[in-house]
Amino acid sequence: MIFPQNINTVSTLEHIATLTSIRDIELFEVSFVKTVAELLVVKDIYICKFDKNNTATRQVHYISENKSIQISQKNIEIPELILTAEQQPSTNKTISHYENNLHQMVFSIDGLKGVVGYLLLILLKPLSKTETLIISSLLNIAHNFYSLLEENQKDKLTGLLNRKTFDDNISKIQNLLDSTTLSKSYTDIEKRSLDHDEKEFWLAILDIDHFK
Repeated sequence: MIFPQNINTVSTLEHIATLTSIRDIELFEVSFVKTVAELLVVKDIYICKFDKNNTATRQVHYISENKSIQISQKNIEIPELILTAEQQPSTNKTISHYENNLHQMVFSIDGLKGVVGYLLLILLKPLSKTETLIISSLLNIAHNFYSLLEENQKDKLTGLLNRKTFDDNISKIQNLLDSTTLSKSYTDIEKRSLDHDEKEFWLAILDIDHFK
């Protein structure tokens, strides 16, 4: 991979190495926007995830002004250009828009079975060919990541989440409820963003004809 002259190659490779070592989707998305922010001159970065019903389920928003990250999982204010892309997912193309001296670009994020969300970059200048190649390479990493995790998290016969995924989710909830553990996984800014959304967790156990 060729990096632009204004990019610290060693730092970039370290970011990518960190990115590929993560095994948690939510932490991966936070690390992903940080990596993109390290590589490009951006004003804002969004990752917006959608479910099968085209409902936004999670949004990660990086703000360059104060280098903060806001994470929303309900009452999500979806940027207009992401809505445009989401309404025509079959095209699977990059969408660009220029307004108020800002360049906006939306890229689809693909998983094992198609588009799982969108990446929106709000830039102070157009992407160069090399920068576009870097974004494309990072999106390929994201595609491999989502595909691998989706394949490993579900039972191949039933399509249901497997025991390991259940255990991981329970551990994640415990970490979120434990402020000491949370501070080890997120920065203070990210923690405040997570705390901003009211958290409710439910656990239901069903016994179907004593099936184990």
